[in-house]
Amino acid sequence: MRKILFCLILIIITLSNIKITGNTNYTVLNNNKMSSNSVLKKYNYVSGYKCKKVTVVNKDGSLDGKYSLEDYVAGVVSGETHILDDFVTFEAMSVAIRTYTLYVTDDCRYPIINSEAHQVMGSQANVTKEIRSAVANTKGQVLTYNGKLINSEYDSFYMGEGFYCNKKYCYATYNKVGNKNVKKHKVKVPSTWREDLSGGHGNGLSQYGAKYLSMQGYTYDRILKYFYADGVVISTIVKPNVDGLEIKDNFITRKTRPLRNNSFYYTKGNANYLEGESNWYATSRANEILTATNSNKRLKYINTNEYCSLNNFNTSTDYQNPQAGSIISWGNHVAIIENVHDDMVDITEAYISLGSYGNKLATEHLHVDGMYYNSKTNKQDRKYNCENNKSGCFKRTNNIKISELKNRWGYDFKCYVYLVD
Repeated sequence: MRKILFCLILIIITLSNIKITGNTNYTVLNNNKMSSNSVLKKYNYVSGYKCKKVTVVNKDGSLDGKYSLEDYVAGVVSGETHILDDFVTFEAMSVAIRTYTLYVTDDCRYPIINSEAHQVMGSQANVTKEIRSAVANTKGQVLTYNGKLINSEYDSFYMGEGFYCNKKYCYATYNKVGNKNVKKHKVKVPSTWREDLSGGHGNGLSQYGAKYLSMQGYTYDRILKYFYADGVVISTIVKPNVDGLEIKDNFITRKTRPLRNNSFYYTKGNANYLEGESNWYATSRANEILTATNSNKRLKYINTNEYCSLNNFNTSTDYQNPQAGSIISWGNHVAIIENVHDDMVDITEAYISLGSYGNKLATEHLHVDGMYYNSKTNKQDRKYNCENNKSGCFKRTNNIKISELKNRWGYDFKCYVYLVD
């Protein structure tokens, strides 16, 4: 990718009979939450991603091979950047490479050239554990502007017009690409690195510049913010309708029950004792939401009447202020607000469906907890009842009037716990 101009790309593509079309339109959901240690946050989502394999060809047009997107990204990080031996630079490059790959191949519809004309991919056998870890840390993350992938160019270190060195630093002028308003800025590296610099085109990210910023304590998202245009954000690719999830109104909402291989819901710590309880579902769903929004916060399992006392989340006792991605508590019952529209909300919650057991409990005035917590077959009983009608003890209710949230299941509204600020 180094030392190339757009016209050169077109020439090579023509000679190799490779067709590259315009960028696919993606839907990007903006949740622009900021924190003190991060400038360019990963609270955006891109849907429409379908890439299964990256087709890689050699300069003569012959097939090199087909690779999963993440394996290909790791190979290119190794081929383009391994000499820098810097983990944060590997992370930043992973995002830039993944974005460039999807941009150039139109979501893997067309081949990409294994050369400096596009990107140099090293042997998979030479990809280090450190590089694979950096790629895994940024899995699915891409750079977008106004809902579209950008042409996330990068190079080594530009040594063309404006390049100079003094006793302390070498300087180059770079273009902050990513939108129509391209701005120039100065990039510097220690002058002791001069012999290692290998040139470039001066667009986007400088690999050596990224390493120097990493040495100054920059995280990979700050590095990307430094090199790309204003308004460019990191977005996370999501596949809609996977495991019951769907993108709706700027939120990844749960439409149907979680599958039993979903570790947020079905692990030893929760499914053994809590499956089917409202706090089992609310806590599991909350952690699913927190993970999807790249939050470092997590919830532990607590009693239903303790949610309003959580001190690391914003809360509200006004039932008229629901927000998608929040827990709603009625003291003895909790649920999740999945969507807010007009004067209505959609919620998801869990409930134990006991069938004939329920009639017995109601007749004998027994409580679900009393039965299950003392049962030697607790886990099996809960699983049987949650799978009895294939509901998974999951229920979604749409179009509930906000006024009706004041009381549900006979319980009075207590608070909202806002998971996404």
